[in-house]
Amino acid sequence: MIPLLIKCIDGTSKTIDMASLQRIAKGESDLHPGWGSTLTFSKELNAFIELSGAPADVRGCAEGAAIEVGDDYVLRVYGKTRNGLTNG
Repeated sequence: MIPLLIKCIDGTSKTIDMASLQRIAKGESDLHPGWGSTLTFSKELNAFIELSGAPADVRGCAEGAAIEVGDDYVLRVYGKTRNGLTNG
């Protein structure tokens, strides 16, 4: 198990297994402009999770974030929907 702390839409935090996430798309975060991101789906939470990382600073360090995002955000930013995600 690779533990990953997720900030949920309702303000709570949950830990899930990062290895269980289904990768959906790559892009740029709208929550963190300038940050690259990967859209994933958690069957465990039945939720989309955006994994994003800040550009490296002068020391090579980069902050990261794992945030639950809603279906409207996913459609607007990534052009994706839930169709076909929960089956299989």
